[in-house]
Amino acid sequence: MNQAHFFFAATLPPEAREYIHNLKEEVEDRFLFKRWVHPQDYHITLAFLGNAPEPMREQAVSFVNEALRDQKSFPLRLAQLGTFGKKEDPRIFWCGLEQNPELAAIQKQVYHSCIQAGFTLEKRPFKPHITMARKYAGSQPFESDKLEQISIDGTEYTIDTVTLYQTHSNSTPKYKAVHTIILQ
Repeated sequence: MNQAHFFFAATLPPEAREYIHNLKEEVEDRFLFKRWVHPQDYHITLAFLGNAPEPMREQAVSFVNEALRDQKSFPLRLAQLGTFGKKEDPRIFWCGLEQNPELAAIQKQVYHSCIQAGFTLEKRPFKPHITMARKYAGSQPFESDKLEQISIDGTEYTIDTVTLYQTHSNSTPKYKAVHTIILQ
């Protein structure tokens, strides 16, 4: 049986998830990936906790609640498509975001709250994105230059929720909200 994993994320509003899903419908025949993410699972990871024992998880929730108590909702724009991993054989296909100081500040607050609760987190720089697909499955090398041909409309979305999710690997959608924090 798989162990449950937990992570904090900025929750996308329904209209943003719908836009990304429509974008996925437009591009999935051109960019062959093994697994496309369910629209309900689109999110922006702020801190990945992994297997989080309940007492530590409760402490992290308490610290994150306190850190975000006066945090206001903020606008966010989708910007471009991209990949992580080998250029010719990427492991992650994502939708990126315009640079946003509010999102960066919230991520830093969530990250430090989780550290304060005793978690050991990744030290890689924060690269906000929304995972759309995993594991390139094409028979030819991935053509990343084709990503630039796809326009993102630049609609502004309001981020007003941070959620602690639990992963359920054998379910669809696979992320279940455990705790929700509404931003002002």
